[in-house]
Amino acid sequence: MIELTDVLAIIRNPVLFIKPIMMNPWLVYPVLWAIVGFESYFVLFAWLPAETTMFLAGSLAAHQEIPIQLWWLWLGYLPVVYLGWRFKFRRGLAHNTRNRRMDDTVDFFNQHAKLAMLFGRYIPVLGIFIPLIAGESRYNQATFQRENIIGALIWVLGSTLIGYYLGSIPFFQQHFSVLIAGIIVVPAGIYYVVTYLNSLFHHLRR
Repeated sequence: MIELTDVLAIIRNPVLFIKPIMMNPWLVYPVLWAIVGFESYFVLFAWLPAETTMFLAGSLAAHQEIPIQLWWLWLGYLPVVYLGWRFKFRRGLAHNTRNRRMDDTVDFFNQHAKLAMLFGRYIPVLGIFIPLIAGESRYNQATFQRENIIGALIWVLGSTLIGYYLGSIPFFQQHFSVLIAGIIVVPAGIYYVVTYLNSLFHHLRR
């Protein structure tokens, strides 16, 4: 029978619950890769917590008792992230949707293309449309490929290494639930800030 003290211990440090699941990493890696891969390839899966998953995976890799390795995470994440945007870019090239709203979106992208390509993956939800818009705007393909590689490195290495660093801090190792809460709340907060600023921007342009 599960005691209340056991439940409280798991809430305080979920690693106690996660550890037995993680003991066979070859069952875990495909799931971690698939979450990021589906989000990178398909707009339909925009709701998947790709960035949160990478933060969490990186933080778990910092626990010596959990056999998750950063470099195995990278070997899976980097190809699917790069190829996912390449796939969506080609879909954008194949479309030719012309209306005022799309024209405004393309113009805005062209003004901030480099920043969008390198750091746009960090923008929750909105970031997944960047390669589609790049294709619609007929963005230079060689430039796209180069910036896609750099952007994938920034997103994957940045997310997992930040998670790894935070996961290696003794406080977070003892209070892993605080780290998980932060990983969930911070991206959500960024999304709402971006959404508010976007609505404010459109309101000011009227």
